[in-house]
Amino acid sequence: MTYQTIMVDMKLHHTNARLLEVVGEIAEHHSSRVIGVAACQPVPISYCDVPMPPTLMNVDHEEIMREMAVAEAEFRTAFRDKPNKVEWRRSIGIEPTADFVALQSRCADLVVTSAISFDPADTARRQNLAQVVMQAGRPVLIVPRQASGLKLDRMTIAWKDTRETRRAVADALPLLKTAKHVSILHLAPERDRQKATESMNDVAHWLSHHGIGADVIFTCTTEGDDAYQLNACLRNYQTDVVVAGAYGHSRLREWVLGGVTRDLTLHAEYCALLSH
Repeated sequence: MTYQTIMVDMKLHHTNARLLEVVGEIAEHHSSRVIGVAACQPVPISYCDVPMPPTLMNVDHEEIMREMAVAEAEFRTAFRDKPNKVEWRRSIGIEPTADFVALQSRCADLVVTSAISFDPADTARRQNLAQVVMQAGRPVLIVPRQASGLKLDRMTIAWKDTRETRRAVADALPLLKTAKHVSILHLAPERDRQKATESMNDVAHWLSHHGIGADVIFTCTTEGDDAYQLNACLRNYQTDVVVAGAYGHSRLREWVLGGVTRDLTLHAEYCALLSH
């Protein structure tokens, strides 16, 4: 299994150099085709029932086109030596930008994006990352803003015996196969130790059939913040990439991630591969 096609979610009004460096490394290893996407919402025609002046709309359109051109140039420059294996797609429309990214993921094996927090005050240029993860139907690799390439010395599977985590582990196989060390970590109360260990051993055995050796680690949780405890473990294991299921719920059209998942999407120390 390889990532034949990778889609990179380019951010407007931000440099994407670190993100493209990671994508380039994965694409090089898997000989992948790369699709760059960018989306933006223009100023609405009316705001609070007050029509927007045409001059303001024209200025906004010109600014969007300028930012799109910068993002496309940055993308194409990163893959200038492989012009036959890249494609550029963009959207300027009234639909949420995350919807466009999620829909375009239908043509990719892996979506790669940056860990930028969603700002409700800037929905025009900042995707709701939760919405992308929950709607894409593809694994989403979230890269820290300050990442320096893709390190695969240590990968950690944040295990829960759920559909989402099982899917995430299967989606991560191409990366797990290249990692130097893989751990399966389960945080749970002591009363769940036996059941958790049995499920982790099954996963380790399954991974072994794919040529991947993995250590099984059970960590007894204490009262408090699960996200904090998981992060402490990942830092202790010097994790480069964490693999986890994504959990959340929707409030009308607003996707809200659970505490642990939300923490993984914004962390600055390691990449996170999430599947829903």
